[in-house]
Amino acid sequence: MSGLRAALALTTLPQKLLLGALGAALLATGTYNVAQSIENRRLSAENTKLDTRINDPKSGYVVRLTQAVTNTGTCTAAIARQNDAIRTQSAKDSATIAAVQARYDAEHAARVRAEKSAAAFLARKPQGATITDRVADVDAQILGDMK
Repeated sequence: MSGLRAALALTTLPQKLLLGALGAALLATGTYNVAQSIENRRLSAENTKLDTRINDPKSGYVVRLTQAVTNTGTCTAAIARQNDAIRTQSAKDSATIAAVQARYDAEHAARVRAEKSAAAFLARKPQGATITDRVADVDAQILGDMK
């Protein structure tokens, strides 16, 4: 330390001012470097935390996004299968409905014919002078309707 005093004692005022300014600059630079080092550590820790949130193999965003893409594909395929099944069932149902409608129409037409025949049968008075003749007339009418 005595060598430093001797060096400072031998210097001129402008040299002492320059030496003081250099010391202040060195102090400011050191302080700045310490502050930057602290900020660098903070950013590094934050970067590590964010990297973990993105790349964690169990719960990271990459895994979740991959799962979401997989789920979307699975759901899309399932919906396509369901739509195909619905179209197939719809075609079967349409064919069944058409067959049932045709059968209904045929049965309805037969019923209408039977009702008309019955109405005509009931509206006609049996012909004949005796009961035997009237029974024979009704029997002939029934046999005629059956043909």
